[in-house]
Amino acid sequence: MTRFTRAAACVLLAGYGLSSAAPARIFQFEANEFWLNLHHFLYVLGRAEAKTRDASRSAVARAPADSESGLQILTPHERTV
Repeated sequence: MTRFTRAAACVLLAGYGLSSAAPARIFQFEANEFWLNLHHFLYVLGRAEAKTRDASRSAVARAPADSESGLQILTPHERTV
């Protein structure tokens, strides 16, 4: 892991109250809806941007607009981070 990647991971984890000193586990299932929802949203957003076969489905077609509207509510500092 590069220095930048490790630093970025620490900042990201610190922002969610997690510590980078947590024991390393390969898999750990938790009912944490934030990460599950983030994964699903990014997956759908990627399908919309790649213009896959299902890009006309409402959930996929609305993903880019949802992403933009979410960015609009962030402060300039939050966007930079």
